[in-house]
Amino acid sequence: MRTGLFYRTYRVVEVVSDWSDRLASAMGIALVAVMTFVVILQVIFRYIVKAALPWPEELARYLMVWCAFVGASSALRVGEHVGVTFIVDKLPKPLGRLVRLLIKVAMFYFMLILIKHSWRIAQLGWRSKSGAMLMPMFYPRVGVTVGSVLMQIQLLDLIFKDLAALFGINLVADVQEVVGS
Repeated sequence: MRTGLFYRTYRVVEVVSDWSDRLASAMGIALVAVMTFVVILQVIFRYIVKAALPWPEELARYLMVWCAFVGASSALRVGEHVGVTFIVDKLPKPLGRLVRLLIKVAMFYFMLILIKHSWRIAQLGWRSKSGAMLMPMFYPRVGVTVGSVLMQIQLLDLIFKDLAALFGINLVADVQEVVGS
């Protein structure tokens, strides 16, 4: 039975990754539902009531930013994010695994930078208000930070899986051994 640090750490990362994906999915559903409602409301008021509301377009735009970044973490988890893989796919299998791992490590580092700078920009939003809703711009801007944190969690899980694949470790069986003991 393997109970090393790698396996125990992976198990924690896997649980956090699963939890954050459920959170991202719930947030995505809620954000899309609110955005749909707001857009339909604006259409009704603009074309039926003939009195357009000033705030729905702005709110829908901010919700779209949140949807994009939160949804990106779920897409990343299942490998559905945008990527150009035709070169990596042509490499020998071990080298391809190594390149995929290095790409994910680079993405992880990029997310660190994005989190740092998007948080700074979000904090500046406390000083400014949105045009129509007069809401602090912190709220629309912090969506980039939240989505980046969620993506970083998924990347950590994927990095562990890539390390396991690179070294020929069957994480599923090994994790079951650790949990079962």
